[in-house]
Amino acid sequence: MINIKNEMRRDKTIEKVLKKHRGEVFTEEIAKELSYELVQQNYLRKQRDSRLTGEWIIFSKTDIGNHYITLADHLEGDEVIAERLHRYEVIDERIGKLPPSTRNIK
Repeated sequence: MINIKNEMRRDKTIEKVLKKHRGEVFTEEIAKELSYELVQQNYLRKQRDSRLTGEWIIFSKTDIGNHYITLADHLEGDEVIAERLHRYEVIDERIGKLPPSTRNIK
């Protein structure tokens, strides 16, 4: 979350996206564009510039695109992250490989 928040402030992501749509009704398409810019593009920009701070973006690939589930700090530990995922009721085959210590948590 720190990566996204810092980049959002630095890059003025929200202002840039909403400025393009000034005067329009806030639609699902605008929301998708905003979330894509906030999460995906800001992350890729920070990665390209070697400015990542060490967070996990946990998502599931679906037929219609990525489903972002949670963000986590590496210091939280695998068990804490896995427990959060269980609370969200999203651990299934769609998530892919989790760290070995989280695979058998029920």
